[in-house]
Amino acid sequence: MEYRQFPEHTIGSYSSAYYYGADFVELDIQITKDGHLVTSHDPTLKETTNVESFGSKWKSRENNYIFPPYDNVYVNDYLIHDFTLAELKLLRRKMRYWSRNQYFNDQY
Repeated sequence: MEYRQFPEHTIGSYSSAYYYGADFVELDIQITKDGHLVTSHDPTLKETTNVESFGSKWKSRENNYIFPPYDNVYVNDYLIHDFTLAELKLLRRKMRYWSRNQYFNDQY
C-alpha cells in the first residue's frame, strides 16, 4: 500500500493509522443540531470542509466565535452544532494544511 495522508477525522485517516500501526487515535467529538456525535477537532467547519461552496444556503449561520480558555478565534465560520447530520453529510472534508495533502510535492 502506498503511503497516503487523508483529511483529519475521516475513515481514510483512521484506517491509515491502523494500517501503519498506530497505538491509538484521539477522537475529538462534536454534537450536531439533531443530537448525533461526529468527530472533528474544531467546533467549526470552514477550515476542514467545503461549507463555503454552498454559497448563501447557510449564510445566516455564519458568525465569529471565540472559545475560551484557549481563545481560539474563528472568523466568519460555521458551528457544527448548528447543522444536522444530514446537512453535514452534504459536505466534503478537506485538508486543513496544504502540506498534509497527499499530492503535496514540496513546491510552495
